[in-house]
Amino acid sequence: MSLCIVYKNSRGDFHHYLIKERFDENLGTNLLYVDCGDEEPPEFIGIEALIKYYTIYASLHSFSLANGLNVDVFPWWHLISNV
Repeated sequence: MSLCIVYKNSRGDFHHYLIKERFDENLGTNLLYVDCGDEEPPEFIGIEALIKYYTIYASLHSFSLANGLNVDVFPWWHLISNV
């Protein structure tokens, strides 16, 4: 069964991101990461560390005088095409 995060972005849209794992040879254990389009996403030894990180992390990605500062956790703007 797959585990995913459902994220509501600053525009009010919902996105689904899979939580994936990879085996790290140096540590000898599986590391978890969120497959959100980042080239090198942060990796975590346990689900608790992943949740804690994304509870406090945010990305400041755009500012306008009309709307102010947009703050998001995941880079959803890479998922949409320029319209």
